Formats: sequence, structure tokens, C-alpha cells
Amino acid sequence: MHGRFGLTTASRVVNPSLLFASALQNAAPAGPVDLPGDESVATGMSLARVGYRPVLSFGLFAQTIGMSWLAVVAGGSPSYSALVVPLIVTGIGTSAALPVTQAAIIGAVGDHDIGKAAGVNNMFQELGGAFGVALGVVAFSASGGHLTPDDVADGFVASMAVATTLAAVAFCFSLTIPRSERL
Repeated sequence: MHGRFGLTTASRVVNPSLLFASALQNAAPAGPVDLPGDESVATGMSLARVGYRPVLSFGLFAQTIGMSWLAVVAGGSPSYSALVVPLIVTGIGTSAALPVTQAAIIGAVGDHDIGKAAGVNNMFQELGGAFGVALGVVAFSASGGHLTPDDVADGFVASMAVATTLAAVAFCFSLTIPRSERL
């Protein structure tokens, strides 16, 4: 059961992260761009009260909404200000989902198996990241490219649709976690 969470968690995060930089090169003005999003302290505090499933499900749902919002807004040539709110929603989802996945997997095993659990989780996250990037690149190449800004926007929208689908699949998986158990 651990593998499907690590795989889908990483695949939905790494894909948009890599392609978003490419899209910003065409959409943002010259100069450094700071992307909103930070790790949430509230995630750790809420785990003790409500458990893993609600926090993980919330995070994946927020990520699904944020990435689908980005896919809609990113068509054409949006201003950076139009991207801020969907980026914040996506960042909140990531900040909730990633640490909870790691904590739940490590917490599901005894002390003598923590290293193995962390290694398996890391392996599935790396595999999921590669899988997500591969799917995103296929969608990006099939729908757009790097020749014109419009091609980049079209490819980015297709890639975000793939990332949104992966986040939605991960959200559905999160709903299967029994409330009283860990991953």
C-alpha cells in the first residue's frame, strides 16, 4: 500500500515543478521570480488531532484544485498576479500532503524497520517523480513545444492536466485509508 502513495505523491509534484519554470520564462518579466508556497507548520499540529487521512486528503484535494486552476489560467499569456492564488493553493496542498505521507509511512512500522520504510518510500517517490515527468513531457510535447510562447502555454496546460489527473488519483487513494490506521 505504501508504494502507490509515494508514486502518485511524487509524480504529481515533480511534473509541474519542472515545466512551470519553462512556462514562466515566457510569461514572466525579466528578473528573478519568487514562487509562493512554504512548508506548513499547521500540518504537523493538525496530524496529532485528526490523523493522517484528513490532512492527506485535504492536501491532495487542494493540490488538485490548484493545479486544475493553473491549467485554466495558464492558457494564453497570463500575468504573474493571475497565477499567484492557484500557486498558493497548490503550495498549501503540497505542504500538507508530502510531510504527512512520509510521517505516516515511517510511523506505520516498528523502530527496527524505520530505515527500510524510509528507503522504500524514497524509492517510490523517485520512481513517481520520473513517471510524472515522463507523462508531463509527453503531454507537453504532444500539445505544444518550445518554438513560440503560445506553444509553451499549450504544452504547459496539457502538462498541468496530467498533473491534475495524477493528483486526483492520489486523492482517491487517500480516501481508502482507514480512519483509524496509518498508511
